[in-house]
Amino acid sequence: MFKAVLFDADGVILLPRKKYFSDIIAEDYGVPLEQVLPLFKNEFKECLIGKADLKEVLNNKYLNKWGWRGSAEELLVYWWRGEGQINKPVLDLIKELREKGVRCFLAADQEKYRADHLLKTLELEKFLDGAFISCNMGVGKNNRTFFERILTDLKLEPEEVLFWDDEEENIAVARQVGIDARLFTLDSPQDYSIEIKM
Repeated sequence: MFKAVLFDADGVILLPRKKYFSDIIAEDYGVPLEQVLPLFKNEFKECLIGKADLKEVLNNKYLNKWGWRGSAEELLVYWWRGEGQINKPVLDLIKELREKGVRCFLAADQEKYRADHLLKTLELEKFLDGAFISCNMGVGKNNRTFFERILTDLKLEPEEVLFWDDEEENIAVARQVGIDARLFTLDSPQDYSIEIKM
């Protein structure tokens, strides 16, 4: 019997992005991709595990290069504006599970500002029992330590936890720890409510 279910953010609780930020800013402001992609190949990875501050990185290295005339805060608002569409069937499932006594948690790779945005501005914290986020844990979902710490914090055995993610790499790592991890897709949304055996 599952006592806790872990949900990824993007692509699970939130509907998949229609376009990536790098493509959007290239289209809207003519910023070449080769000037945007280095952020994600380098500093952003450090932001995801809490070792760098995204606003500082943007201010120090990228805003001027991109010709952005506003603040780092304004860029983040622009960045996230198309990334907050809630997957309502998943939210309904979370509500149903919690009513049955199953604890539900966010398990996501996020830097601290977007994590705060997801939990507070989009109000996901109201629907969940808690959140395990890479920027707070110092490690991402591509590392088994992420899942080992969750099991320790929840005081649960691996077989008592179900994890849904839309990336095979993360699922493989969770399975290494013994967690029942499953690939989430939007192709057959009826499946994910049936698959939970209480």
